[in-house]
Amino acid sequence: MKKIIDYAVANIIKIINSKKDIQRVAFQFLLEELDAGKDGTDYVQYKIRTSGVDQSKFDGAMNRSWNDVDGANSPQEFLNIGMFQLLHQTQDINLVARVRITIVDELMKYYKIGKYSNKSQKKQPRKFVNLFKIVTDEEKLHPHFKNLMQNSKEPIRNVLTSWAEEFIDRDKNKFSREFQETFNSSFWELYLFQCFKELEIEIDFSKPSPDFTLYSTYNSFNVEAVITNNDKNSNPEWTKEAFSARKEKTHDEFIEYTSIRILNSIREKHKKYIQKYSNWQHVKNKPFIIAIAPFDQSLSSHQNNVAMTNILYGQIIQHNLFEKDKKPEINIKKNNFILKNGENPIKVGIFTNDSFKEISAVIFSTMATMSKAIVQTNMKCQVRTSKFFDDVYVPVIEFHDNEKYTESHLEGLQIFHNPYALHPLDTREFNKHEITHYFFDKEYHMPYGGQNNNTIVSRNVFFFEN
Repeated sequence: MKKIIDYAVANIIKIINSKKDIQRVAFQFLLEELDAGKDGTDYVQYKIRTSGVDQSKFDGAMNRSWNDVDGANSPQEFLNIGMFQLLHQTQDINLVARVRITIVDELMKYYKIGKYSNKSQKKQPRKFVNLFKIVTDEEKLHPHFKNLMQNSKEPIRNVLTSWAEEFIDRDKNKFSREFQETFNSSFWELYLFQCFKELEIEIDFSKPSPDFTLYSTYNSFNVEAVITNNDKNSNPEWTKEAFSARKEKTHDEFIEYTSIRILNSIREKHKKYIQKYSNWQHVKNKPFIIAIAPFDQSLSSHQNNVAMTNILYGQIIQHNLFEKDKKPEINIKKNNFILKNGENPIKVGIFTNDSFKEISAVIFSTMATMSKAIVQTNMKCQVRTSKFFDDVYVPVIEFHDNEKYTESHLEGLQIFHNPYALHPLDTREFNKHEITHYFFDKEYHMPYGGQNNNTIVSRNVFFFEN
């Protein structure tokens, strides 16, 4: 759509600049567009609300027009014809609305109107988060953050700073402090924020909660971000003790533990939605998504979709891929419970009925780790990937030099859709080849969907001493 938008903007500028009173025509044309769109889609309303133009200025603007603005050979005539043709081609009124308001925004920028005016820009100081300006006491700094502050880690800091561009710390230095003191949850939010930017989904920072209020071409929706942490009887994932404990666990014990931690997080956020978020106007009657990343034990990223498929769809994936000298086998069977502490049954398959119907989907990733940032640098290291190919039984392992390796920011993102959702998430919101979608067939009572060909299952990086 960018070519269409650029073409329309260039031609409308040419038409407006051919008029006698250029700035007056431009201003009136844009006021009329804001007036016409004020009752449009959620995304259009959001763009108008953040346009920097007070509604009192554009209310009734369409009734104050003249020929240079909406007559023959006018910007309004050109835009109307173009949008009619686009609607005829796509049959997608939401897409047309997004394209139209984007054209308006680009023209506001060109003519320095509203939030793009010099006067407006002087009034609005930058509030973007500064991740690496220390805002807490030295003894409170998280080990991961301390590691990042080493001189050799500057390339990684630069990547994380780029992720944080346009991220607004809504509560003074709260986000920066949490990034420096607790790290993982803030890292996960930064990763998600960069995902939304790359998907061209607008983030509304005027809403304090949930974590992300989002506007896209097709819908407005809310995302609550959460991570899983270790329980009170175990060590944090970054400690040597946690690594040792992980080595002593079988694969089944590893999956069982992380499944319980993930399920607890989903339940807590579901409860929060019922008691709090569901009453808010910007959340009510809109898709609500929980975004989860696992940091509950050492090597939490080595689980792919196994725990989540069990928790949401009651399907346990059993395999022997880590066992030497055995033919690779993968079996999938239905499962109703997991055992906490080996004896207390906890029901799973929460998306196989309407008990969690308020949750539209779950976003999940085991790839949103520090190595995601590392592979976006040119640091000297080796990258080990395992990739899915639909004609091969097991993932294909490859090794790459990082300087020559490329990986999209979105690779590894998984979305599990709830078939019983009150407000389903439109699949077009995340329609990218490298994003994995999972669904559940209510009639046959089984999940479907999955990874696309040549997409990553796992990734690790290895540094070698000179």
